[in-house]
Amino acid sequence: MNRFKEIVRQWSVKNSRIRNLRALYLLLTGKAKPLGLSHIYSYQEEQAIGPLQREEALFLFALLRVVRPKLVVEFGFLRGDSALNFLAAIAPEGRLLSYDISDEAEHYAKLYFSDYGHFKFLKKSQTEFSPQDLDSQLVDFVFLDAAHDLELNQKTWQLLHPHLSEEAIVAIHDTGTWSRKHLGPLQNRHIAKENCTWISETELAHQPDERKFVNWIREKHPSFSTVNLHTGNTLRHGLTLIQKSRYLDV
Repeated sequence: MNRFKEIVRQWSVKNSRIRNLRALYLLLTGKAKPLGLSHIYSYQEEQAIGPLQREEALFLFALLRVVRPKLVVEFGFLRGDSALNFLAAIAPEGRLLSYDISDEAEHYAKLYFSDYGHFKFLKKSQTEFSPQDLDSQLVDFVFLDAAHDLELNQKTWQLLHPHLSEEAIVAIHDTGTWSRKHLGPLQNRHIAKENCTWISETELAHQPDERKFVNWIREKHPSFSTVNLHTGNTLRHGLTLIQKSRYLDV
């Protein structure tokens, strides 16, 4: 039997179809639990401009599964793509608060998420954040993908910062650059109507205020560290993760 398992494993490593069949067998027999990732397939990659790209959503899903935040705050709901991703990732006892000012966002929040007891939509600007919204709970994870405006982001940070838990993670979307060689018609239309900045002959900051915001946090709050998930190897909007820097107790 062990020899048979080894043969199955060998071929599943070598062949993706056999790997998929093995995964299906494990799920159907109850030997493995589903990860809850079925929603990821509906996300776009190169064609995503406002919402998360597919691989970005996959990364954030895994991150939340690892750290298991009790309270997630999202600024920028749009049509609920990131909200669905977070709700699929957090534990049953976790909560998601989502802020957006548009009537469209409110409509989709009611249409799609009215049955989620651990979700709450607040039709408020990111700068209208209030500690009363949290029900005396500290925030463990923040996703900022709203106004893309430096001043509004700074005001939001000043309101939110005192209510972050000790190990809270703040994820800021659209902090990366687009490489000229990966631009397509969709990106070129965005460049024509938005305030973008070429920072070199080959790199475009498609949301420059998000990059300025990260630099502002580093300057004004040096106790926080940043990790920039940026690349020129593909078309990537970019994520920056921010967390309070500290030595590990030993």
